[in-house]
Amino acid sequence: MNANLNRFPLVFLPVVLLSATFLSGCVEKGCTDPLARNYNADAERNDGSCVYDALTNEANTEFTETYASIVHAMYEDAYTEALTLQETIDLFLANPTIPGLEACREKWVLAHIPYSQSEGFRFAFGAIDDPNNNFEVRVNAWEFNPSYIDYVKGAPLSGIINDSISYPNINANVLIDLNNTQGGGRITLGYHVIEFLLWGEDLSAVEDQLPGQRTFSDYVIGDTNVRSAKRRGEFLKTCIDQLVIDLKNLTDEWSPTIQNNYHAEFLGLNPKKATRYALTGLVNFAQFELAKNRLETSLSSAEGREESRFSDNSHRDLYFNAVGLRSVMNGRYGRVDSTYVEGFSLYDLIFRLKPDMAPKAKSLTDNVVAKATAVPSPLDFAQSIEVAGSVGPVNETIAALRAYGNHLTDVSVEMGIGIKGDLLD
Repeated sequence: MNANLNRFPLVFLPVVLLSATFLSGCVEKGCTDPLARNYNADAERNDGSCVYDALTNEANTEFTETYASIVHAMYEDAYTEALTLQETIDLFLANPTIPGLEACREKWVLAHIPYSQSEGFRFAFGAIDDPNNNFEVRVNAWEFNPSYIDYVKGAPLSGIINDSISYPNINANVLIDLNNTQGGGRITLGYHVIEFLLWGEDLSAVEDQLPGQRTFSDYVIGDTNVRSAKRRGEFLKTCIDQLVIDLKNLTDEWSPTIQNNYHAEFLGLNPKKATRYALTGLVNFAQFELAKNRLETSLSSAEGREESRFSDNSHRDLYFNAVGLRSVMNGRYGRVDSTYVEGFSLYDLIFRLKPDMAPKAKSLTDNVVAKATAVPSPLDFAQSIEVAGSVGPVNETIAALRAYGNHLTDVSVEMGIGIKGDLLD
């Protein structure tokens, strides 16, 4: 026996070692826990990839509950601020004065802040974009031709306000029927129609950095130098009243105390699907609506294309858009009454399911806010001195928004959510 072994000392040992090496290389890695959703019966060594539906669903549920609470709070704040704007406009229309008009403008700026923070909730199949209610096109549509509403440079008699023959009455039914017609070019309701009626056209050169210069006398009934003052006041009054109604209805859709509303529908979804909806809205708003549509295509635009172009408030819109994205990432929203709504955040969700991706998600979100903060006022002037792809605060904000959106898309794939077009399946 010993003699036979000694005859093959250099052959037997290498064969044994090679066999052991070969066998160890064939050990399949994967999830070895039968309780996991992705259990692999062929796996012999756990690679840490196990996914547990109960834990995943719990995390998604906690996140979507916080998300829904923040959505409701932002819309409720927008409604509350609109009520204050409504009261201020009513006082102004009863007695038009320079201070009264300035007060309306100040309240408009404040009223638009909570809504700007809420825009990351668009494109998420939520109540704001429900085609049956058309909230968005009545609340915040901003690309429109103001000559359909009132006089503009070169057309002193243009607009519904100055056409009492075609439009003998100005009321909610008339303006709702006319709103978003002619391919979206005719907008008759919402924040930005009110903005136009308070500031008027911005006719100043971009380098002058001035907003519209409408005067209070446009609303003085009986002033023989003013045309259609009464109808202009009726138009403004109808717009603010309808805005209050729409924001109240939007708030109710997300109220946790009302049954059979969108809040109940959203939280009744499969938790993973609800998270997909939320992430889809955040990514689409950041990358496409904000970075591309509002910023990139506006760079060096001779028309001064921007959201709040009459008041030169677009830089503030941009900043609070970014703050709204951060509120979801941090799970914390500061309300207008100085209280907070907070809970399980998007960061918490990512950290629980993909901890290695969470710090970057937070960092990129904070960077969006930092870059938006650095964009100077007014936005149209900042855009006029940059071109797409160059260096400057607007381009840096575009890059930050895209990086944020790209990472959230990657996160969604890694968490098994996967942002894609067939979300309704």
